Amino acid sequence: MATNNPIGGAASNGGFKGVTNSVSKFKPGSETNFNSSGTFNPSGTITNDYLEIVLVGGGGSGGGDGAGGGGAGGMIITPATYPNPKSSVPVTVGGGGGTSSFGSLSGVGGGNGGSYNASGQPGGSGGGGAQSGGPGSATQPGRPGDSGTYGFGNNGAAGGGMYDNGGGGGGANNAGGPSPGSIGGAGGNGKSTPGNFTTYPATLGGGGGGTKSPAPHGTGGPGGSGGGGPGADGPFTPGNAGTPNTGGGGGGGSIGAGGSSGGSGRVIVRAVEEPANPANGVYKMNDVYYYQTQDAWN
Repeated sequence: MATNNPIGGAASNGGFKGVTNSVSKFKPGSETNFNSSGTFNPSGTITNDYLEIVLVGGGGSGGGDGAGGGGAGGMIITPATYPNPKSSVPVTVGGGGGTSSFGSLSGVGGGNGGSYNASGQPGGSGGGGAQSGGPGSATQPGRPGDSGTYGFGNNGAAGGGMYDNGGGGGGANNAGGPSPGSIGGAGGNGKSTPGNFTTYPATLGGGGGGTKSPAPHGTGGPGGSGGGGPGADGPFTPGNAGTPNTGGGGGGGSIGAGGSSGGSGRVIVRAVEEPANPANGVYKMNDVYYYQTQDAWN
């Protein structure tokens, strides 16, 4: 004897017949790393509503002839609620001192370190001064719109007042250091990508170290974490370049030597994982099982 089923009878998946809701599977966050300019094209592959973006401009050059370190490129870290445009976005990765961008977000290049008694230059993070030169100022936090709201950069340090006595360039996380004793000024440290970034974790945006080389010679200041180049040790020695694709500033060169280049920038884009929030209705049991096992049914 047939059993009356007001919902419509048993379905083949063991549930009940009715209007079945169609839902997309939970899509894990994917990460795209740009070491050179290109296009972010999420159409058809990244359907998530939100992105999380980390980018850094190219680092400033270290100065020469008793110089300060270059400032790091300006850094941007958006929250994990940055809207996904779901269309192609142009991406620029700046060379040393150049601007990196993702659409309207732009991280400007770092300021150059001062050479022979000159001040550090302004930039995403400011360059360090040479001898009596002043510090370069950070311009990234003052940028318009989201580029400034989510931007990071710090000032360089002033020179130490004596020949071959350079201040460190600013980094994304903290300012450049002065030149204490027989050591050049340290470059400011960079910032790390947020913990949700698992494929491309990185520390970016370190400032370059200043030089220090009185007779017989001193020790160049260390570069900041995140690709900053150390300052030069001893006379007639150029500073060390910033690490490519970190936005690190270049280290200052000592007496009689030239400067050094900053590291190129970088752009990393993460599609934010979004658990499903299904509407009321009838669902296939294999979908229910999938969402439950992913702890994404809420």
